Amino acid sequence: MDSTQQHGYRTACRHAAQAFALADPAVCARVCEADYLVEHASLRLSYLQQPYLIHWPNAEVQHAGTGEEASLAVPVLLLNYVLHANGQHPSGAWIAFREIPGAATYDGPFSKRALLPLVKTFDGQERLLLAAAVTLGGTSATVADVSVTLPILPLLPVTYGLWHGDDEFTASGVILFDASARKLLTIECLVVAASNGVYAMMKAARMLGSTGERAE
Repeated sequence: MDSTQQHGYRTACRHAAQAFALADPAVCARVCEADYLVEHASLRLSYLQQPYLIHWPNAEVQHAGTGEEASLAVPVLLLNYVLHANGQHPSGAWIAFREIPGAATYDGPFSKRALLPLVKTFDGQERLLLAAAVTLGGTSATVADVSVTLPILPLLPVTYGLWHGDDEFTASGVILFDASARKLLTIECLVVAASNGVYAMMKAARMLGSTGERAE
């Protein structure tokens, strides 16, 4: 992460923390489907199948299992999710990243950080993609030749699809968001959420081994 990106994350985190300090944590927990821990004035939130605590009012974010403070991008993402969630559940209508208003200027970073790693890692390893997704609470989907849907956050599913490559065409991929994502997170946070979903599946695939066979 370069210094400009770090500065941007710090600024975004500071603004989100200020807004969170003025919010009612119990209400935030209810509308974003987190648990509210009254005795600690904290939210317990699942992110990529990992439990995180968001403490009110200082907005400190830490892994609930290890107690470690979350890396810089994670608090920005989780705080924005908590602050923007309104209890609306996913609509079931899927849209591509480019269909999200304002996303066009982020198409390059989105492809570099999310789409290209997905294709590069799992082309020819489709069964491994499915297995990795399952370890993260994911399920198979019906997009492309093979696809999975991950519950990145309780109200934020993301679908990842792959088309097989052959002698004529190179492999390609697609990442789809539920239409409700447009109101749930900023464009920058959607890039982080989608790319971290890919990285989580890559990590899971390494743990499972690289012996997956091409899906039928």
